[in-house]
Amino acid sequence: MSRRAILIPLLAAAWLLASAAPGRAQDGKVYIEINPSDQRRLPIAVVDFVNATPGPGGADPSAGKTLAEVVAKDLEFTGLFRILDPAGFIEDPKKQAVRLPDIDFSDWTMVGAEALVKGRYRVDGQALQVEAYLYDPLQQKQLLGREYSAEVSALRRVAHRFASDVLEALTGERGAFDTRIAFVSTRTGTKEIYVMDYDGHNVRQVTQTRSINLVPSWSPDGRKLAFVSFMERNPDLFFLSVADGSLLRLRLPFTWRGSFNGGAWSPRGDLFAFGASREGNSDIWIMNVDGSGLRQFTNHFAQDVAPAFSPDGRQIVFVSDRGGSPTLYVADVRGGEARRLVYEGRNNYSPAWSPKGDRIAFICQNDRGRADVCAINPDGTGLARLTSEGSSDSPTWSPDGRFLAFESNRDGVRRIYIMNANGANPRRVVPVGLGGQGEDTAPAWSPRTGE
Repeated sequence: MSRRAILIPLLAAAWLLASAAPGRAQDGKVYIEINPSDQRRLPIAVVDFVNATPGPGGADPSAGKTLAEVVAKDLEFTGLFRILDPAGFIEDPKKQAVRLPDIDFSDWTMVGAEALVKGRYRVDGQALQVEAYLYDPLQQKQLLGREYSAEVSALRRVAHRFASDVLEALTGERGAFDTRIAFVSTRTGTKEIYVMDYDGHNVRQVTQTRSINLVPSWSPDGRKLAFVSFMERNPDLFFLSVADGSLLRLRLPFTWRGSFNGGAWSPRGDLFAFGASREGNSDIWIMNVDGSGLRQFTNHFAQDVAPAFSPDGRQIVFVSDRGGSPTLYVADVRGGEARRLVYEGRNNYSPAWSPKGDRIAFICQNDRGRADVCAINPDGTGLARLTSEGSSDSPTWSPDGRFLAFESNRDGVRRIYIMNANGANPRRVVPVGLGGQGEDTAPAWSPRTGE
């Protein structure tokens, strides 16, 4: 198979440029410990960004409020921050001080702020330029300063990008607010694939097959989605360019009469693993992304499905019923004996390896048939049940490993939820502007983009 037959043509689009690479606070200090035993939320003030557009008309004044609201909601989402109510701010709004020498930090220490976000923006036609700053009011010093250039339509993504930078400055680990979630929805009457920002905004339908589309999976560069579709009446594997919607079907270099059941890219993007069945028996296969080097990864009379790579690309976790019921197994990518990972529960499936490699999330079904999100260490220890409401499926990690998205019917209809990696603080993600009746399922969290 030719390289062109597998790799989908892409439209290169650089939507955002930052003036400097993100890092810790400029003093090198980490202000928030990510996993303390007794978490105290850091009080932070996020001020509406100042409209610095020249001219009598200026720019839309609501843009500054939107920038501040997105940053505040992103930071609050982590559970690490307490966002101070703007109604309690005492700074004279006529000052509109943004730069360090002009700020009276006593206005902020008096309202209890231990961190302060300020910024300003300019609009020239469809071009947006944003300056954003993070300050420590107690030490009266700047911790972070960034400049961003983008189109006006990308205003929310600029705010997400800065929130990720702020999180890295204060914790030492970058956030993942400028990421997206792909999911399947039946709101049009058929199972189509959509993409949205992690917070539910900027929803976009990316398939229009009027068929059944399943199990989307992101490429490591965030430009492609692999998914299974019945658009040609058989469950085949397709590759979609998210930028322009172009589609390619996976065609194997030999006669194949069977069905595909999902796939996953290796972290470097050089390999693609997928489950496929012939004559009723499913095995895992691996190939290079250019279509060469196809080889059978598992060869067993049992059903082997749902592969997922470890973040170092050396191992694959998959589901097999070779022990009697579906559960998780791990094997080296280069081959060798598979070892059973999970022994508890009636059925275990939908594995997802964490970006740090320290946990594997999956669905664990108990003896009463309820399906929950569980997590386990790669060595088989530390099994934990993370959900306890409704029936869940399809766990997927945020690229920073802080959160898990999953589907659940806990409110009667299957919807997308996000929770902390330890199972705390579950909340529903509402696809903004996506109307109609139906279910939202099979979330897949994108890698970081716009960096």
